[in-house]
Amino acid sequence: MTSEKSVHLQAPAKINLGLLVLAKRSDGYHDIQTVFLALDWFDQISISPFSSISMTCSDPTLPTDERNLVMRAALLLAERCSISFGAAIHLEKNLPHGAGLGSGSSDAAATLMGLTEFWSCEVSTEELLAIAAELGSDVPFFLDPRPAIGEGRGERLTYIDEISSGSDVVSELFLAVITPPLIVSTEEAYSLVRSRLDTEPASLGPILKGFVDGWQSGLSNDFEKPIFKRYPELNDIKQRLIDEGAMYSSLSGSGSAVFGLFESEEKATRALDSSGYDGWVGSPINT
Repeated sequence: MTSEKSVHLQAPAKINLGLLVLAKRSDGYHDIQTVFLALDWFDQISISPFSSISMTCSDPTLPTDERNLVMRAALLLAERCSISFGAAIHLEKNLPHGAGLGSGSSDAAATLMGLTEFWSCEVSTEELLAIAAELGSDVPFFLDPRPAIGEGRGERLTYIDEISSGSDVVSELFLAVITPPLIVSTEEAYSLVRSRLDTEPASLGPILKGFVDGWQSGLSNDFEKPIFKRYPELNDIKQRLIDEGAMYSSLSGSGSAVFGLFESEEKATRALDSSGYDGWVGSPINT
C-alpha cells in the first residue's frame, strides 16, 4: 500500500580514492578496483502521493523521463515489485552531474530506498542490490554509503573500517572538491582509457594504511592520464591543489571534478577560492 506521507532522503556525492581500470569483460564493461568514499554533500529526493509515477527536478537542464536514472529506478522497482501505485518524485539538484561524483547513481539509490518505504515493498536487501546493479555500476554503493572497496564493475563491495592513514583519520580531514564547468561522460572516459595488462594489480586497501601524504605516489586513477591530455585544465587544477598544500589530490572517477585532502578547513577553503571555479569544502561522511 502506498503511503499518504511524504518521504525525504539525502543522496550524497562520492569520490574515488584511486581507480584501476582492468580487463574489458565479455559484457562490454571493464573490471575495476576503487575505493568509494561518500561526502557530506547531498542532493535531496522527495516522494509524495500521486496518481502515476512522475518526476520533477530543480535543474531544468536535466530530463525527467526515462533518460534520468531516478525515473528508471522508480519504474524498474515498480515492475519488479508489481506496484500499481504512483508517486511524485522531486529531485532537488545540488550536486554537479557529469563530474565523477556519482550524483546520478546516488539519486537512483535514494529513489530505490525511498520508494521501498513509500510503497511498503517486500523486497530483500539482495534483491534491492540486484536492481541497483542493473541500473548502474555505482548505484549499489549508495544504498549503504560506507567506505568500501569496489570491484567487478564497481558493484561488488567490500566494506572497510574508517580509513585511518598513518596518524590521520581521513574523516577528520577536509576536502576541497573543484567542479569546473565541464562534463566528462562515462562513455567518453572509457573510450580514452587503456586497460591495465596485469590481471592481479596491487590492492588499493593496503596502500590506504600508509600516510596520506604518501598516497600521491601509491594511489592512481587510470582515467587521469587520458582525461588530463584531453582537458589540460583539469591537470592544472590538480597541480594547484597540491601547490596549496593538499596531502593528496586526484581526479574523482572519470572526472571532471578534482579533489584535494587538506589537514584544515582553512587550507581547503583557500585552495577552492584560489582555483577560480565552483566547488565544495567539507568532510567525508563520518562512519
